[in-house]
Amino acid sequence: MIYHILNGDAMIDRFEGLNLSGEMLSMRECLIEGDLGGNTLEEFINTRTRYLTIHHGADPNNYAITELI
Repeated sequence: MIYHILNGDAMIDRFEGLNLSGEMLSMRECLIEGDLGGNTLEEFINTRTRYLTIHHGADPNNYAITELI
């Protein structure tokens, strides 16, 4: 499976016009602060979930993209 990770919903319309194969995923997080560590996608998601929960009061149930893990 091919995944195209887009930096926000605003890119979806532009990307759809390219007619590329694969699935689009809209990343709604800017990744400009906090820990980005992890050797696997699951570790990365857990790291970001932990950081956003502690520092920004995020609900961990609304962050993780578990369908990819």
